[in-house]
Amino acid sequence: MHNSVSTNNYVQFERTCNNRLNEGLAGGPEGIFNLKDPGFRITKLDNFLAHSEVNMPLELGVTQTATLGAEWNQQHMLPAAHAKSGN
Repeated sequence: MHNSVSTNNYVQFERTCNNRLNEGLAGGPEGIFNLKDPGFRITKLDNFLAHSEVNMPLELGVTQTATLGAEWNQQHMLPAAHAKSGN
């Protein structure tokens, strides 16, 4: 049996940028490129993650490992204004 307590902790940040042609959102123009507003729009997705865990060996009849941990994840999309329809 391995008798040491181990930990695993990390913080992570990811950013995804999506550059695409402007397009209609709802109804008839949905998915059609917007000729009234030509050009590209960039949408950014930020993902924040924090993770922590502790692994503790124990013996209760058989060799086991108990894991106690927590994780936090938050996602944020910018610009959110592009996800609504209307002018």
